[in-house]
Amino acid sequence: MCFTSTLALFVAAFIVSAMNFTDAEDAALSYNTPKASDLVDSSDAMRKLYALKGGALRLELAVTIRVLRSTWVAKYVFDLDSDSVERIDVLESKLRDQQDELEKLRGELKSGKAPPFIKLTASTKHGSSILCWDPVQSDECVSSGLDGKIKVRRGGVYNVGAIVTTVPGTSLYAQLLKNGTVIQVVYPGYYQGYYLSAILNTMEHLEGNDELTITFTCNLAETSYLTFVRMGS
Repeated sequence: MCFTSTLALFVAAFIVSAMNFTDAEDAALSYNTPKASDLVDSSDAMRKLYALKGGALRLELAVTIRVLRSTWVAKYVFDLDSDSVERIDVLESKLRDQQDELEKLRGELKSGKAPPFIKLTASTKHGSSILCWDPVQSDECVSSGLDGKIKVRRGGVYNVGAIVTTVPGTSLYAQLLKNGTVIQVVYPGYYQGYYLSAILNTMEHLEGNDELTITFTCNLAETSYLTFVRMGS
């Protein structure tokens, strides 16, 4: 076998292994060995795209390989069915949606707009155990300031945190309730002669008209605090 033929086989094998397209349905490789003369400069890569029936597409690629004084042209044909095109459209749509969300977040950061944040205090109780929080009217929640209930106005994911301080010598627990059902219980501990705090904190998905309450049966010391932050939908 002559040197030129051997080299052609070597380059052909290299091209096929290096350009292994898994989605290719058809691939053809052809070779052209010109006479021993100076090569004419031309484009080393060409591509064409054709529309087929049923919404499919055909992509043709031609890559020119030059080694010494010989030239080979590797030609590939790929048929992309309509399903592949539809999947590409779906991906593009999702990318656009993500880009829109990122632009929205950038705008909020530049404008200094922060998530809705509500801070309430309580120093009295409704009845024997329900902490009575400040009155508030907002897009996220409402509190009358009388019955200790915090009523959700806009559904979403919220971070609810509270610090309840008790007088010395008690060992009872604080409870966070949603619609009368306990969702978190915290014990402040027991140390004679020291003020103690029970810290409640949870991330909850709340619906409109849900009601939150915090109960604590022992005597309060000073002021207790509650934060209510809407994190997202």
